[in-house]
Amino acid sequence: MKLKSLKILAILSLIALSLIQSYLVYNTYQLKKRTLIIDANRTVARIYNTPTIDSIMWLYRNDFLEKLRLYKEEKIDKKILLNELKKKTSEINPLFTEAYQNAFLPEEKELDIDFKKSVSLIQLVDSNNDVEDLITPNELPIFLLGDNFKEENGILINNSTWNKEHTYTKDSQEMYFQLVFKTQIHMNLVNIETSIFRKMLFIFILSFLLFLFVTALFYLSIKNLNQQKRLSEVKSDFINNITHELKTPLSTLAIATKTLTSTYTKQNAHLADEVIQVINRQNVRLQRLIDQVIDNSLGYQEIQLHQEPINLHQLLTDILKDYQIHLAPEIKLIYQLKSKTTAPSYYGDKFFLNTAIVNLLNNAVKYEGKTINITYQVKKDMHLISIEDDGIGIAKAHQPHIFNKFYRVSEKNVHNYKGLGLGLYYTSQIIKAHQGTIEVQSRLTKGTSFLIKLPTL
Repeated sequence: MKLKSLKILAILSLIALSLIQSYLVYNTYQLKKRTLIIDANRTVARIYNTPTIDSIMWLYRNDFLEKLRLYKEEKIDKKILLNELKKKTSEINPLFTEAYQNAFLPEEKELDIDFKKSVSLIQLVDSNNDVEDLITPNELPIFLLGDNFKEENGILINNSTWNKEHTYTKDSQEMYFQLVFKTQIHMNLVNIETSIFRKMLFIFILSFLLFLFVTALFYLSIKNLNQQKRLSEVKSDFINNITHELKTPLSTLAIATKTLTSTYTKQNAHLADEVIQVINRQNVRLQRLIDQVIDNSLGYQEIQLHQEPINLHQLLTDILKDYQIHLAPEIKLIYQLKSKTTAPSYYGDKFFLNTAIVNLLNNAVKYEGKTINITYQVKKDMHLISIEDDGIGIAKAHQPHIFNKFYRVSEKNVHNYKGLGLGLYYTSQIIKAHQGTIEVQSRLTKGTSFLIKLPTL
């Protein structure tokens, strides 16, 4: 329960750290973006107020004033007036664009700033304060100079009004009007995302590496805790199992020793001999138990093989013939040779291979297998030995661990199946010492199948 809580706490901490890191990176991004926009605004304002740009602006202003005079003298209509404005600005726009681009300083050229100037309101106010709207804010602005991008893609940086008093002659009378010419300036930072990313690349990489490092640290810590927990469980299981296995012979020895020292036994030589035989048998059992722990704990590097040519078909036939003698009548061994030929012979250690096969048979019988199918075949330069039973099976969660030393499926201290968790480990080490592999497939209540693969060498 503590480990589970620790895992949850670790995951929550990692999520919190990731959110904080993302928040800081986002804030840095926004700060960089605001700084770029301010720098771009200053750059556009500096360029816009240069004498060259100002002189270009007066080209369309003066032309528009002249066309206004014709309009007020009723020589042209409103449509022609506005078309003439568009025509004039279109003519001078290449000149403006060239001057605008040339006005950037070397350090400002990194910012790709599109400029757009448009007119949103044109009003004429006569001497009687009568107002005539040529363009109203409810209409689409007329594009004047720069790049005609969509205004929603840009940033509004300036609203200005040009007021100009002007006179004209109508019916031989000099008339007066005031021009109200409201304009907007938008700018669009074309590569702002790229510029920010380039400036923040080091921060992005550092943040990503830090996230990977912290994630790996959490993962390794949790993995280490799981391993420690599993090691503790295996240790406890082994102590419980070895204690259980030792109890019977030790209890028997204690009773036999007490019986042997009794007055009645001393007076009965036949009984004394039987008690001594019991003591001897229990001593042998204890010695075998100790030898099993020592021998079956060997790793594959420590196993000394005495290799010789072996006919695996004959070896399996002999093993099963001997093993059948000790089996209960209800348990069936079924052997099948699937290969047409048993050649080539295998070069290995007969004793250790015998031990591995017997361990798997013992395992099948111990876990309630009633029918045990053994098959042998040679396929693709491999000797394949399969041992399949119909016993209780192994849960999928335990299958990756059953070849680990001292590993036994937990029974909550209930010892329905005797063993120290060494049999399958020792079997896997024997097969590995022969340059082979062993695989398991199992389903609960359906049985278990072990497949040994040995290279033909």
